[in-house]
Amino acid sequence: MNVMKWTSDWMMQDVVTGIVLVILNPDTKDVMERWQFEVSCDKPLLDEDSKAKSKLEQRMTVKDIQRQIGAVLKQIVASVSLLPATSLDSVCSFNILVYTKDNLDVPADWQESSAQTIPNAQQLRFRQVHTSVHSVESSVTYRAVDSSL
Repeated sequence: MNVMKWTSDWMMQDVVTGIVLVILNPDTKDVMERWQFEVSCDKPLLDEDSKAKSKLEQRMTVKDIQRQIGAVLKQIVASVSLLPATSLDSVCSFNILVYTKDNLDVPADWQESSAQTIPNAQQLRFRQVHTSVHSVESSVTYRAVDSSL
């Protein structure tokens, strides 16, 4: 099973608290960007109370969700001009970090990792997205450029 399938299953079980895409230099292992998605689950939808489910589902339509995602995508596209131009000029590799609430059985080829943070970092936060099931806060952290140069 691949990372997306595991993560999707875990999200529906309400055990995922965050997903991070870390972009790094494969030679130096320096972290260049860290795209973070903090996830929270709307508890009433996880139980079998159909009244609670239908009330929340009426509150949020697919169009509403698509509109929210579109607004975040516009923010992400606009943020590219703020990110350091030199950070992605070369070949990059990436890691996907999945943060969970509990200790879970994970695939044998997965491994624990450090948070892979960035020293001297700046962060851009994006709009929050709400669905009938999850809320997601997203941000990008990047290495601050020395403006004295």
